[in-house]
Amino acid sequence: MSPLAFIQCVIFAHLSGELDRVRQYSVHEMSKVRAFALFVNGCIAFGLNVVSFTANKKVGALSMTVAGVSCLVLHVYLICA
Repeated sequence: MSPLAFIQCVIFAHLSGELDRVRQYSVHEMSKVRAFALFVNGCIAFGLNVVSFTANKKVGALSMTVAGVSCLVLHVYLICA
């Protein structure tokens, strides 16, 4: 399913003109530092997905949901306090 979703995203990005804007940005404003930051961001996101899938497989979906909700409650409490 993931390759089909990728193809659909690329088609919609092309139809909306987003690919042209990305191409223009990469030609005029992309530097080596920004490209490296984008690469590091992608590596971190990939690592978080691997950890999330591994934890979900070992713990279970219900436990992950309870942990996520409790984390959100803690965040809201800390922000409001």
